[in-house]
Amino acid sequence: MNDDNLRTMSVFSVAVATIVTLLIGVADWARGHEISFFIFYFFPIAFVARANGVPTGLLFSVIAGVIWFVANNVLVDPHLSSPFYGYWNAAARLAAFSFVAVMVGGAPAHRMREKSLQDQLRSAERQLRRVNALLPICSACDAPRTDAEYMKEVGRYMRDYAGPSLEENRCVACARKATSEVDGEMDEELA
Repeated sequence: MNDDNLRTMSVFSVAVATIVTLLIGVADWARGHEISFFIFYFFPIAFVARANGVPTGLLFSVIAGVIWFVANNVLVDPHLSSPFYGYWNAAARLAAFSFVAVMVGGAPAHRMREKSLQDQLRSAERQLRRVNALLPICSACDAPRTDAEYMKEVGRYMRDYAGPSLEENRCVACARKATSEVDGEMDEELA
């Protein structure tokens, strides 16, 4: 999907959730304080957070909190002993709404991170099995392994994982041979 489609879906999901939240607010206002519609606000918040991520979910939590506050404290006399309690209740609702947005909106990112870590773990396990197979000791009798096939496998592993630095690690005989070849090439160039 391109960015325009994602933005359109994001705007659409927020618009639908806003309409649903307004309907919940109207129902909440109509019922008064006898029954709490608090839990119903969670559904559109979760929908927006899941569809659009945590930041949009948090923004929508504020929208839902305002709708709840208007339905329960502005349009209806809440019969509270102090106006502070209305603001306190609104802050508590906003905290709960924000918690839902963070938990639902962050879940896909956590799943992707978990999958990435599982892939890394499987790769490390494969490499560990390969390294264990390269141990130069026979697992049955503890004698050193020196067979040619074993040495080829060690060479393949070193090429795969050591990279170019492997060429710098030469035995004494090969180092002398390479040095004498370089010296011979320099003598030919000078002559």
